[in-house]
Amino acid sequence: MLTQLKKVGTEVHRATNLFATYVGKNKVKCPGDVKKFIFLCGANKNNGEPSARRIELIDFSEKHLSNCHFFLAELVFKELSKDEEDSSSDNLLDIEADLSKLADHIIIVLESFSSFTELGAFAYSKQLRKKLIIINNTKFINEKSFINMGPIKAITQQSQQSGYFLHYKMAEGNESIERSDGIGQIFNPLYDILSRNDRAIARTLKKEDLDPSNNFNKDSVRFIHDIILACGPLKLNELIEIAIKIFGKDSFYRKELLKHLGILMAIKIISC
Repeated sequence: MLTQLKKVGTEVHRATNLFATYVGKNKVKCPGDVKKFIFLCGANKNNGEPSARRIELIDFSEKHLSNCHFFLAELVFKELSKDEEDSSSDNLLDIEADLSKLADHIIIVLESFSSFTELGAFAYSKQLRKKLIIINNTKFINEKSFINMGPIKAITQQSQQSGYFLHYKMAEGNESIERSDGIGQIFNPLYDILSRNDRAIARTLKKEDLDPSNNFNKDSVRFIHDIILACGPLKLNELIEIAIKIFGKDSFYRKELLKHLGILMAIKIISC
């Protein structure tokens, strides 16, 4: 396909040129009824797989929250780490910062030292506090700890609408990460939070807002998905060539497209 993309006169070349003209005239539409992006943070098992709690949350979302895409930062990071041409890929902290901006909500299961670190990092941002959904052990609700007096208090002090807190009696110790406990107790309140969709009208998107070299947001992610859906299956170099045809040669697309592909694979709507 790459040869046909570059060769003047082929059907593929004409089609991509027509598509680029369409995008250039700001005629791309985004419907009002779109899925939420939910960033799920927590621990990993010893084998590197997500914790039992995170797996249960993902399973619950797939069965009962059809309006949501749950995703993990590790899967995006994994895709970026495949890039042998760029050994200076972003670190996980920077990637998580990008993902937190993209997400509608950030769920943090407080089950490991890393998850407490994530809570502190996200709670430091006033813009992110309202997105947070914190799942914690009931025994710590009234404890005079740094977590309660620091990041959690910062979230609640910002406004009464800032952040959500869900508690249940969590199993403790390393085994609690490997095996399921009673996290199903918070499924009903979690459903109440996430099943509500804010009403929105369809929007017309500008070309510059879709360029993956300058944007990493829900609109640019959906746009890359639609290119793959319309033209796929595609190799990375073919996707890069299409991006160049639409947005020009002045930008470097490889790493940013890998980030977009990572999130699309993380929400399981494309595969490699």
